[in-house]
This record gives sequence, C-alpha cells and structure tokens, in this order.
Amino acid sequence: RSTQSRSSAASDVYKRQPRHSANTTLFWEKNGHQLRLTHRFNSDQFVGEVTNGNAWQDSTTRLDFSATYKWDENITFTLHALNLTDDITRTYFTSRDITLRDADGNVTILSEGNALTDDVYEGRTIAEYKTGRQFRVSARVNF
Repeated sequence: RSTQSRSSAASDVYKRQPRHSANTTLFWEKNGHQLRLTHRFNSDQFVGEVTNGNAWQDSTTRLDFSATYKWDENITFTLHALNLTDDITRTYFTSRDITLRDADGNVTILSEGNALTDDVYEGRTIAEYKTGRQFRVSARVNF
C-alpha cells in the first residue's frame, strides 16, 4: 500500500514484546507423582530493523506435557513431551520507507506500517526454524 512516510515501526512497539500473550498450566500431584500440561501463546512481535524494513516474529502456540513417576524414595522417572503442536518459529519482513519513482518521476513512499497494528502483508519469510516435537525420558537416582 502507498502512504506518506511514517515513523519507524520500532518507535511504535514496546521493546520487542508481543501485543498479546497467554500462559495456561494444568497440574496434578499426589504422592510424588505429577502430571503437567502447559500452553503458551505469543502474538506477532517486533524483532528488529533490517535494510528497508522491519523483521517480525510470527505468532506461536506451544503445548508441552510432563509426567513424573516416583518409584520409591530414591528413584524418580520423568517424561517430557515438548512442542506437541509442532509449532514453527518464523520471521517475516515488512517494508519501511522505500522510495519508488514512476516513469514521470513522481515519488511514492512505500511503508507497510506496523505488523502489530496495521493490516500488512506477512508472506515475505526471512527465516523459519522448526525444532519439531521433542521427547525426553530421564531417571533420577539418589544414593
């Protein structure tokens, strides 16, 4: 979209914090046994300024599970299941203050604005990172 020049999106965001976030934990414990289910959500957030634009991290939703089984006073087994939603961390680009000239020399300044407050195109991926689901089993033995 074509607009007049705007201030940098960096001045409009709150120190790289997502606009919305939520954490939820369900927990049960009895006789040393434990179950825990944790949900985390972060909306899009500003990452930093890059050449001719800004970098943003896409929203993320994670679900983790852990279970602990107490065998006796000296032995405990634990299972961790991380990123059950198989979420991907993606960074994308929006343009900022790019000067365009048409054939007649007319100047248009292209600035997509702030991804947190404006309707911007989010399809230009800079980087994508996927850890996948992770499972860990451990045992703790006291001597």
